[in-house]
Amino acid sequence: MRFEDWLVRQYINWREQDSRRHGLTSFAKWLGVSTAELRDWMDGKTVPTDGEVLMKLAHHLSEDVYLYLGFIPPNVGLGSHLSQLSH
Repeated sequence: MRFEDWLVRQYINWREQDSRRHGLTSFAKWLGVSTAELRDWMDGKTVPTDGEVLMKLAHHLSEDVYLYLGFIPPNVGLGSHLSQLSH
């Protein structure tokens, strides 16, 4: 699954959890990002790369955000990845 597809799924799940939630603007505000930025991510035009933004997304949605973007989650030590490479 691509990052933008994962993000759209997260948006749909967020809306389904509370019927009073409305639109991308509210979702962006909840995530702590701009609506334009969120729209670009969902459209596949750009992806977040800023560490602080990634931490916000991980906090509100899931640490899976790092995997969908090809990054190592910050709570995973580099040693575990290096040991996997040496086997």
